[in-house]
Amino acid sequence: MVEEDPQQHAYDSYPALGGLLAWGVNAFGQNIYWATAGKPDDWKAVTGDLVDYHFVYDGNFSSFLLGTLMGTIRNPALGHYDHRLKKIVFNR
Repeated sequence: MVEEDPQQHAYDSYPALGGLLAWGVNAFGQNIYWATAGKPDDWKAVTGDLVDYHFVYDGNFSSFLLGTLMGTIRNPALGHYDHRLKKIVFNR
């Protein structure tokens, strides 16, 4: 896709250095990728759709998922999750 329309795509695909490696997608078709630059522990999460609407998160995998679900990360590519996680207490 990058070769066909470089104006629409800001990143190459994996295995190119720094290329995007897909690991998730939401119900609206926005993809979640790793930008594979550097060591795997340094990879950034990138979200977006097929028209170069990207959000880059500078943090680790766990904090990205938690922040997205807790509503503390404003991610325009995925939208804002309005239903904050709540602790569920089970009665025995």
